[in-house]
Amino acid sequence: MDIFKPPFVQKALIVFVIYLGVVGSYNILRLWMPEILTLVNTSTLDPEEGFCPLLQEGNLWRSNLTTENMKSEAVFSKMMLVNTGGLIGQLALLFVVNYIGMKTIQLICILAGIACSLAIPLISADYVPIIISIFMGLYGICIFCVLNVVVQIFPTRIRATSISVLMLVSRIGILSLNFLMANLIYTYCECLFYGMALLGLVIGGLMLIIPNKPIEDNLQKPSKEN
Repeated sequence: MDIFKPPFVQKALIVFVIYLGVVGSYNILRLWMPEILTLVNTSTLDPEEGFCPLLQEGNLWRSNLTTENMKSEAVFSKMMLVNTGGLIGQLALLFVVNYIGMKTIQLICILAGIACSLAIPLISADYVPIIISIFMGLYGICIFCVLNVVVQIFPTRIRATSISVLMLVSRIGILSLNFLMANLIYTYCECLFYGMALLGLVIGGLMLIIPNKPIEDNLQKPSKEN
C-alpha cells in the first residue's frame, strides 16, 4: 500500500497514533461509564471524598448490587448528561470550523481534555459526570478533526486506504485501552486518569507536526506527446 511508502508513511503513522489515542480515550469512558456510575451511585461514602474512593468502595460491594441499583434513574440521568456532551461538541464544531483553523481546534480540545482528566480524581464525585461530558464533547470534536486532516493532506488515490487503515487503528485503540481500563480502573483509578492526561500531551505534541497543506505526491505521471 502506497500509504506506507514515502512521502506518506511518516505523516500517516503520526495520524494513526493520534487517532488511536483520541478514539481509545473517548470510547473507554463511553463504554465503561454505565458500570462506573452505577458503582459510584451505590457507594456510602461522602461524594466530597472524591470520585475514585467512591468507585473503589462501590466495587467492594459489587456482589450486593440489585436490579433496582442497576435501573437507577440517577445513573440514567447522568449517562444522558455524559452523552449530551458529545452531541454538543459535534454541533459546536459545525459553527466554529469556518472561523478557527482545524489544528487550533484540535489543540484547544486536547488541552481542555487534559485539564478534565486531571480534574476528575480531584473534585467532588457529584461534578464528575459534568467533567466527563465536557471531555467527551472535546474528544468527539478531535475525532472529526483527525478525519478531516486525513482527507485534507493525503491525495485522492490513497485517501480511501488511509481512512480504512484509520478505522482499523481505532478498533485496536478501543480494544487495547479497554483492556487497560479493566485492569486499572478499580485499583489505580487516579493513575488511569493521570495517564489519560499524559496521553493527551503526547497527542497534542504530535498534532503540532502534522502539516496543514496536502502532502506532495511524487508519483510520476507518464508524459503525453504533442
